[in-house]
Amino acid sequence: MKKTFPLLFFCFVFATAARAAEQIDQSLLREARAGARRGSRWLLERQADSGAWSGEPSIAALVMQALLHGDAASEEIQNAVARGREYILQAQRPDGAFAGNYQDYVNYTTSACLAALAMLDRPEDQEAMRRARRFLLELQLREEHAAHPTEPDSPFYGGIGYGSGGPTVPDLSNTQFALEALYLTEHLDRDTPQAEAARATWVRAISYLQSVQHVPEDADSAWRPDPEQAPEYDGGFIYRPDQCRVREKLTGEFEGQPISYGATTMGGLKSLIFAEVDREDHRVQAAVDWLKRNYTLEENPVIGAEAHYYYLWTFAKAMQAYGQEVLDLADGETRHWRSDLVRKLLELQQSDGHWVNEESGRYMESIPELTTAYAMIAMQIALAGQAP
Repeated sequence: MKKTFPLLFFCFVFATAARAAEQIDQSLLREARAGARRGSRWLLERQADSGAWSGEPSIAALVMQALLHGDAASEEIQNAVARGREYILQAQRPDGAFAGNYQDYVNYTTSACLAALAMLDRPEDQEAMRRARRFLLELQLREEHAAHPTEPDSPFYGGIGYGSGGPTVPDLSNTQFALEALYLTEHLDRDTPQAEAARATWVRAISYLQSVQHVPEDADSAWRPDPEQAPEYDGGFIYRPDQCRVREKLTGEFEGQPISYGATTMGGLKSLIFAEVDREDHRVQAAVDWLKRNYTLEENPVIGAEAHYYYLWTFAKAMQAYGQEVLDLADGETRHWRSDLVRKLLELQQSDGHWVNEESGRYMESIPELTTAYAMIAMQIALAGQAP
């Protein structure tokens, strides 16, 4: 008898009947589903005997998520995911973290593996998931942090960093990865002594998110960004409070205010919603306004080809979490993000089914298993709620 995996409500389908998904044109929908099948086939063919993809637990976990977003009832996919599950479980350390060859990226690896296990939601994995949750919770900077006690007035308070012997300063990328995994497994702490501590994590997280968003500290509910009057408050998100590498890349100057860009702004938007900040809150609306002024899927807005697939992946998750199907852009144009995203992903897909960043290999986007996982997850989110 074929066994099916019990999926969590993982695709961030917050839409109810009152928020029905935009119905994509049938011709485009057929193309998209065919593209998703090609992508799944390519991924299935590249799984190693060990259950790994590209020799890394983090990449295996993202591929598992991509496959489970699609035809999860397929016996072939179930078997591949079951082997992937065994592989990532073997990568868990006694402290709860998951680690592979990329020893400096323990938070990323743990977050990706925890999210994959959350999708499967197997009772026998609950202890492993709880240990991973505790590891991630301990990474958050706060007053009682074991290695880096941090006061609430610090711009780094509430943030989460790499979690390894590498850089310890929190950044929004590490933080949003961890927050997503914690969000997906929050049910494991309900009605336990850890519940109150887990809730406090989100209060601290909001503090950090405020420190990496270009919004005035004294802004009230009526505030909206006006870059012409106050360009320093554009409503977008930055990598970290003291990080000016984007400015250096774009202007050649390291000193100055960090610059907002696409992937961070979408990560920040998604994280605010996971932290239960109301969608009408000025911080959420400021991030959406930034997107409306900078809307594109051709690149990672502002910085170009770097981390393009990471951006598409985060864009899809942020838009699904936000729950608005149509965007009225600042220039008056109306965009249907699901159709736009599907078209862009089909345009970028290689004939054999995979995706890879041919313009920039930074942030591991030269690894096709990783970029294909990002693209497949984004594609399936765009297709969520479509009629058969």
